[in-house]
Amino acid sequence: MMRFAPAQHQLQGAMEITDEDRSARVTRRAGIMKTNIERKNFEAFVSIWRECAKKEGTGDMRVVPKLKPTNSRTGSARPLHNKQVLELVTMKKANNKRHNMKRSVGILIAIGMAMGIGSAVAQPGHGALSGPHYNLNIIGKENCPGDDLIGTQRHTIFVQLRGGDNPSGQNPSAVDPKNKIYLIEGDTFEVLDGNGCDGRAEFQLPAPGDYLIFIRPLGKPGGSATITLCATDINETPDDTSDDVIVCSSGNVVLTRGKGQSKFQNVTDELTTVVLADGTVVPLFGDGLQDFFWNFQNDGLRLAQLRFYPIPE
Repeated sequence: MMRFAPAQHQLQGAMEITDEDRSARVTRRAGIMKTNIERKNFEAFVSIWRECAKKEGTGDMRVVPKLKPTNSRTGSARPLHNKQVLELVTMKKANNKRHNMKRSVGILIAIGMAMGIGSAVAQPGHGALSGPHYNLNIIGKENCPGDDLIGTQRHTIFVQLRGGDNPSGQNPSAVDPKNKIYLIEGDTFEVLDGNGCDGRAEFQLPAPGDYLIFIRPLGKPGGSATITLCATDINETPDDTSDDVIVCSSGNVVLTRGKGQSKFQNVTDELTTVVLADGTVVPLFGDGLQDFFWNFQNDGLRLAQLRFYPIPE
């Protein structure tokens, strides 16, 4: 014998169902499926079921929650299955985990700022500090521009892609200025002459002590470059240039562009101090030496990116 569900009007008024009864029935029905769900997920499952029932628009929590129509021909909807409910539970837990992680990072940054070391704590994954900085790009070119590339808003200096020599021990008058960036003392960072291919490139910067320098190699993998701080030693004879000699620091910066992400390194000491052969250390723009410059020996490096950050207080 076939049985038919009673008409809707036959059910009306048959029994007054309270919200507590409905909630209890939902819990009992969920208990039937409890064995198919991990015990630790059960409470979350019940909560999601109730939320889905409310979204059905009937206000009756006894209604089995349904998905959006999945049959394009009939437009019919299907009940949630155990697997689908578990996916909802997993998604909810993942969202909570991401929220908690962001909250923890925010707390660490806030603590760092309160201690006055916010810039140092909030270092991004590329290795440099975060916050305001001056950016300088040294670009290796096979065919360099023909002018001096002068402009107050420039942040770029061009050098030969493969060029530069070691001028140490030479008289300044005999030095080839290509791939040499002469440093001029000033109150701000500024490219004064952006062409290091046809002659003397110039970069203005303050005396060291209030900023840090970070650098990283970029561009096509495979290139490398060596940057050394050099200067002229006048040998205590300012009126006689015949015995002037170029001296270069024993410390330098070696950049190699490998595959993958390239990270910054702190090169403040290497680019702002000259360490002489006898161990004497002369700071950039310090007494005893003059005409400081960065000697850029390039072997195929297409881009060296420098960042100048104020020292965190």
